[in-house]
Amino acid sequence: MNVVCLIGLIAGLAADRAGPQSHPYKEEIKNGIKIVHNLKVPAEKAFKDLKWEEDLVIGGETDVEEYILAQPIEIIADPAGTIYVLDYKDCAVKKYDPRGKFIARIGRKGQGPGEFEIPSGICLDEEGRLLVGDMMANKIESFDSAGIFINSLKKERLYKFEMVRSGKLVIEYMELASGESQVKRIRCLAAEEAGKARVVLYSRDQLPFARVSNKDFQIEIPLYIRWDVTPDGRLYIGTANCYEIRAMTLDGRVLFAFTRDYDPFPIPPDIRSAALKQLAGSRLPTMAVGARDFEEYLKSYAIFKSITADEKGRIWVELFQPESKDGTEAFSTFDVFSPEGVFLFSTRFETELTARPFFKNGCLYALRRDTNGYVQAVRYRLPQGL
Repeated sequence: MNVVCLIGLIAGLAADRAGPQSHPYKEEIKNGIKIVHNLKVPAEKAFKDLKWEEDLVIGGETDVEEYILAQPIEIIADPAGTIYVLDYKDCAVKKYDPRGKFIARIGRKGQGPGEFEIPSGICLDEEGRLLVGDMMANKIESFDSAGIFINSLKKERLYKFEMVRSGKLVIEYMELASGESQVKRIRCLAAEEAGKARVVLYSRDQLPFARVSNKDFQIEIPLYIRWDVTPDGRLYIGTANCYEIRAMTLDGRVLFAFTRDYDPFPIPPDIRSAALKQLAGSRLPTMAVGARDFEEYLKSYAIFKSITADEKGRIWVELFQPESKDGTEAFSTFDVFSPEGVFLFSTRFETELTARPFFKNGCLYALRRDTNGYVQAVRYRLPQGL
């Protein structure tokens, strides 16, 4: 099922609305799906200045090995407040108690049981077992609460995954299919459960490069999907080049979709030209790469970086922000929507969050970059009344 940009509105089916805590929006039915179209709101009216209470920081500039976060890419927490940080460079999960005290290092670099080559994601199941995905080894490793290896589950071309209460896994992966003249790469998202057939929720042809960069710029090719799934199994999914997000069940049924009027950031002509020139000279073993294949997707930067559902079912969409020349204006901005897809407010962190945030226990857990360039694991208390 493809996630596509909606073009136009259906006259006569749309109705202007605004809830007591929301902004103006229209609802319409298109191809049998309800669309919530959130209208443009002046920035000063949309913005909500949340007073985040920082109550725990792990890492940063330190010489204590247990608290050095070399290249952390994901943070989660369990109901008791225990914190898990996946450190990509260290090929390990670092576990801390609710006060930030180091407990254990789980896993190490390698190809054997309980070892990782390229760790790509973590989650906890209902029994408190830690699951760690390995993108290179195409597997998910399982550990008990003490960090002891349990077993390994083979998953071909794995990228990311999540587990929901029903015991289902939601898996993001790549399929390869032979075309007339080249191998096609298809990005997929599916739900699967032991003993049952896999349900494909999303699939789309994928360009062969995720990003292009040199010493002056780094640009993501914004076709990669962003998604999150709530514990009860509601999936939110969208592609970064179109501000449309779908809410789905894990059996593939579309509940509704929502959009928001948004002005994208155009890629400057000199950077665009340099990126296309670099792509034109690229080759892969299975296909030749033509720069024109990328032209449409290099007109503007990606619209959003991540989608996250909080404990109340609200959807936090982290917007892309162009980097400043000197790197001094790093911050993270979010659009926040109700569980029904109605825009509530925008807010921002006066710091750069380097990974998708995680909501648990009335807190927001995040990885952020400090002023010296070190990445820290941080726990914020949610503002009162939020």
